[in-house]
Amino acid sequence: MKIAWIGTGVMGKRMLVRLLNNGHIVYGYNRTYEKIEDIEHTNFFKCKNIVDAVKSADIIFTMVGYPSDLKNVYLNEINGIFMHANKNAICVDMTTSSPELAKILYDNPWKIKILDAPVSGGEKGATDGTLSIMVGGDFEIYEKVLPILQILGNSIDYFGAAGSGQNAKLSNQISVGINSLLNAEIINLLEFNKAETTEVLKMLKETNASSWQIDNNGPKILDGDLLPGFFIKHFIKDLNLIRQNGVKNLYGLNQVLKTYEKFVSLEPKNNNLGTQAIYKHFEKEKEAF
Repeated sequence: MKIAWIGTGVMGKRMLVRLLNNGHIVYGYNRTYEKIEDIEHTNFFKCKNIVDAVKSADIIFTMVGYPSDLKNVYLNEINGIFMHANKNAICVDMTTSSPELAKILYDNPWKIKILDAPVSGGEKGATDGTLSIMVGGDFEIYEKVLPILQILGNSIDYFGAAGSGQNAKLSNQISVGINSLLNAEIINLLEFNKAETTEVLKMLKETNASSWQIDNNGPKILDGDLLPGFFIKHFIKDLNLIRQNGVKNLYGLNQVLKTYEKFVSLEPKNNNLGTQAIYKHFEKEKEAF
């Protein structure tokens, strides 16, 4: 099967490689060409434009940064995917974007089938094929691409019509955001009191306080590893997408967003750190939330 992959960031590149290693032919494109130059595989074809990547593909995956990027990738009048894809191709968008844009792409005048299928699990999940994938769109199209999705994730759920996958992902990001602050706050408390931080985190894994953030980003914080499994700038984008839905009483989300935005306003380069780096904000200011 011929697959086009558009967007090779921290997670996208690792997902692309999983498809290659499972025998698929992949045509890859990234806006910054250098980000695909180091991928060497007999089944991989490096493309310098979207048109060459998608024109003969059976399935087209996209995983880009922002809704504006996504809209341009699909709807650009000169080199957009919908302009050049085979009419029988299936598109699978794995970007975290707005449910409204997912519906717009679904209703495209070319009648090209598309699923919104954002993911959760970070760099490690992308590498190991253990991502959670949340899907919206036509169920029969979901069934067709499910064997490919199973290469990328081990928790794959179909939620309904177009936009449903994005709604599921945004709900996930509320939990991720609140737990990321809890994780940083816990470590800040333990270190302030000179407690056995590593041992307490191990204990928390076995209690009802356990979370993915404690299990995965807790050790990263203790090791001083602030590299992005997921960029802070993309996380802030996700949190703002939730607020744009117009839902009221998002007390926890508003505090998380306020904290991350303050962190990057003090030092803009923090945007390119991993979400676990929010610990440095606690460490510096000893703030309580």
